[in-house]
Amino acid sequence: DSLPIGISQTVRYQDHHLQLASGERLILYSDGFSDGVYDQNTALGREGLQPLFASVQHLHGPNLTQNILENIHAAHDQTPLVDDLSALIITHRAASASGPETSE
Repeated sequence: DSLPIGISQTVRYQDHHLQLASGERLILYSDGFSDGVYDQNTALGREGLQPLFASVQHLHGPNLTQNILENIHAAHDQTPLVDDLSALIITHRAASASGPETSE
């Protein structure tokens, strides 16, 4: 019985429920984003990621993900990435009369 990457049998997880308003996003990301060593041998942490994500809030689809990755690589400067970067971006879009949209 193998578990998905990042899942541990010894860690306790909590359920969280939230409701996104139209246009709001939920970004789930791996620890490679927040724990990686960046400028001056410090990690970005959650606080460092907030302005990064805020700076791309106007973007959508491939432009959004590409810009996030470019910002992470720029924050690394000359420090090589040592962990994977995985993210899931969910954007709530208002329902349209013509049906669901699947561009993202």
